[in-house]
Amino acid sequence: MLTVEPPEYYPIIEKLFADKLGEGLEPFGASLEVMLVRVVPKGRDLFLEFSLTVNRDSGLSVLDLKSFTEGILERLCEEATATFGKLYNVRFVLGSVRIEEKHAQRKRPAEYSLIVDAPEELRDKLERVGKGLAIKLKEWGIEFSGLVLALEGKRLGVVIKVDGKMNDYDKSALKEAVEEKTRAFLKTVLRKELPVTAKILDAEDRALAVVLRKMRAMEKEAEELARMEEVRTLMEALGKTPSP
Repeated sequence: MLTVEPPEYYPIIEKLFADKLGEGLEPFGASLEVMLVRVVPKGRDLFLEFSLTVNRDSGLSVLDLKSFTEGILERLCEEATATFGKLYNVRFVLGSVRIEEKHAQRKRPAEYSLIVDAPEELRDKLERVGKGLAIKLKEWGIEFSGLVLALEGKRLGVVIKVDGKMNDYDKSALKEAVEEKTRAFLKTVLRKELPVTAKILDAEDRALAVVLRKMRAMEKEAEELARMEEVRTLMEALGKTPSP
């Protein structure tokens, strides 16, 4: 629900901020429930004061949620100034941001497996993309048991194991929707665009089992390698210590 004061600014805020903020919060496991925006014009500047009610479903802390939200709004102000503002000689300036958290009922633990195959420095961010995608799949009414994100060079592969059997038409439609949403999540989380290739597997496919076995084998190899004395000595000499 969006409320804008004064109300004559409603179309501008709705188009340039409301929908985009909601989409920007999705990868962080949060949904925008209520948005109140007060517009304070001062010369050519439009100062925006936000009061938001957010439903937080992930393990994201309140402080992190506020930081991410302010970051998204700062970027949206810059984009609005560079587009709409350039046409009308106005500048959008982020004023105050107040966030009230809506406490949802405690949900059951995730009933799906999420595997991310990516360099260590990107793994947390891609896990966030995976969790956001899982939330979106549930919103779409898709029952699934496995989700794999694998970064191959500069391309992200997404494999989803859906429950039951799905016809080719539905698979194709879901594949396109997943690719589009994943690209949007990546743009928000990584601040850059990456090509995405999705594959939808149903009960008759065995490819996911192969992927899972491969991932577990790689993890086992890494653990065995880390336990080797000569490897441990080398890494310690480089100032690296294994995670607890």
